[in-house]
Amino acid sequence: MTEAYPGERADRDRVAELQRWQDTGAVWQVVSRTLRGVTVALLRCDGGEEVDRFSCGDPRLLDFIGDRTSSAE
Repeated sequence: MTEAYPGERADRDRVAELQRWQDTGAVWQVVSRTLRGVTVALLRCDGGEEVDRFSCGDPRLLDFIGDRTSSAE
């Protein structure tokens, strides 16, 4: 099992967050990948300004992202 990042809440549904983010027309982008997980930036839909970012090692999130580098793919 993948270890949690420091400060990561186990009950947080990052897959649902990314789905809601892209459903509103905004974009998410993978900033980095490691053996422990990914760091994802949340970008505005009107120019790509970064609003937030998080790191997560949840296997469900890793499956959702797959080999993609952003929601634009």
